[in-house]
Amino acid sequence: MRKRRKALPVLLCTAMMVSALAVIPPQEVRAENDIPAYQKDNDVYGSETVKVSSLPVKDEAGKAVTRAVEFTVYNSTKQEIQEVVSSADGMLPELELVKNHNYIFFVEDEEYKMINVYAWVQNDGKLLDIKSANSDNAYAYSEVTGFTLRKTENSACGRRARFNIPVYAGNGDAAIRNLRFKLISEEETVEAETNSSGKLNVVILEDVDYMVTVESDTYAVDAFPITIKDKSEYDHTDGTPGGRYPYDHSDCHLVPEIRLVDKQDAHKNDKTITSASGNTTVSGFNFKDILLFEQKQDREIPQLSGRTYDVIDIKGVNPHRDETAKLTAGEFTYTEKVSGTKQASHVYYIDKSGELKEMDFRQAGDRVVFTMNSLSLYPVVIEYGDKDITAESKILNVKVVDADQNPMSGMRLSLKGDDTVSFKTVTDAAGKAMYLCDNSEKTGSPYALGLADEGEYTCEASKSVVFGSDSSKETYVAAVDGAAYTGSEITITVTKKEEQKPETDNRTLSVKVVDEAGNPVEGVQLYLESIDFPGFGDAYFPAPTDAAGKASCPWNDEIIDGYELKPVPDSGYTCDMPIEIIAGNWGDCFDTVDGEEYNGEEIILTVSAL
Repeated sequence: MRKRRKALPVLLCTAMMVSALAVIPPQEVRAENDIPAYQKDNDVYGSETVKVSSLPVKDEAGKAVTRAVEFTVYNSTKQEIQEVVSSADGMLPELELVKNHNYIFFVEDEEYKMINVYAWVQNDGKLLDIKSANSDNAYAYSEVTGFTLRKTENSACGRRARFNIPVYAGNGDAAIRNLRFKLISEEETVEAETNSSGKLNVVILEDVDYMVTVESDTYAVDAFPITIKDKSEYDHTDGTPGGRYPYDHSDCHLVPEIRLVDKQDAHKNDKTITSASGNTTVSGFNFKDILLFEQKQDREIPQLSGRTYDVIDIKGVNPHRDETAKLTAGEFTYTEKVSGTKQASHVYYIDKSGELKEMDFRQAGDRVVFTMNSLSLYPVVIEYGDKDITAESKILNVKVVDADQNPMSGMRLSLKGDDTVSFKTVTDAAGKAMYLCDNSEKTGSPYALGLADEGEYTCEASKSVVFGSDSSKETYVAAVDGAAYTGSEITITVTKKEEQKPETDNRTLSVKVVDEAGNPVEGVQLYLESIDFPGFGDAYFPAPTDAAGKASCPWNDEIIDGYELKPVPDSGYTCDMPIEIIAGNWGDCFDTVDGEEYNGEEIILTVSAL
């Protein structure tokens, strides 16, 4: 059995924490733990339980608290609440806990508080306090023999904790204000905005993974799961207790700041991870140290009674702490290996209520591919057809390329004939998609294989596909462009439609307002200050700048002078270099901008805060 270790913070010795948190963890650098990354471990699937004896519940004076107090029993290995139980007559009832797992005991009561108890479940049913070890013996944990309730507040009481960290863009050193964020977890979504200091100040649930996303047309987060971890075992040199801090649950590093990236770079660091068995791969995220495991479950699905199916629980695991990493937002592409002769008919996930939610999928040989917006949350069900694959021609394999033979992803294909059937998934990164015959196809009549909807792209020449059927009425792809189909990949070429340039409109003054770093500034009211008659001949924009920093002003017959474009005096912003606008002198439009003919193009105005 592995030794349980004291979970030590990583990267605590950093000056940036001074501005990020009110309390600084100990200025000491230690390894996160004695288990290296990529340790092939899967304790998160543990299910064997042991009985933990009833434990006393007392107040600070050692007197039994006889009234009922609710305790939340949280399995931090699985990242889920196991149960909520109430004490009675000064005792917490006997519990059944998963052996070798870590638990947190919370109390949320109007009268009583409790400093959270962090325990490791032993095989003999004892609970060890993992915050009790000392520097002389990192594994000398004391036994949890009861729970002490208090009537005083303490920062380590309850399930919620606060973090307050600055937000920067790229390599910039100026924190960004007024950016809206969403922190998405399995239990809740928290919305917050960076404050006047450019810090994100949020209260969230301890030991729960939240995916960090930003609402911006310009920026994105190289997504990661943030979680609050208790470090109260590390006392400060002045004797004050350690606190609770935000960590990246994909690599166990402290999060002293959030660095935004350009929106187009949001998935630049994505990687693909493969499970220890080799049966499952997942892509679409920067997984860092997260490991992948899957386990087939012996679980009956009433809705699929009499059918053949597999139930697969796929989990990402933080290897440093042996904990489930729940990634609750994103677009994750799964590839699951099935028996070489099995043909999938449907793919589902099981939601929290036990309902089956069907997903699009494609199958190529023994690989079933589907997409989910989460990892570690929902078991997957692959249902199989009545018959195994008997001929490669049951599947039409297609690759879409451009004129230069580059693969084209995200293309949705269809087969159009007397009726129309569409592919269930769009083309992948390799430009590939497949169509599985489902016996609904009309045989003998040609279908045109091409794009389902010609939007930005058009298909140069569609392929003619004819279906046949065997004696059991099973349909298959009989021919493509008049030649017998044997399962080989069919290539179709698409081209981009000629882009239409919008007509310029010099009757509307289009402006984008940015700060000195080039970031868009929202909510700035602009006006045209008359050069000859300031205060009398001024013209105002009808609305302030939007989230992209943009605003526009239509010409009217009262705009007939020379102007300077600038923020209104009470906007909170100033402009060191106003832009000269000449309008109306030669017609019903804006004539020039800083002496150059104006054709409707966007003007950039740089402002600074007062």
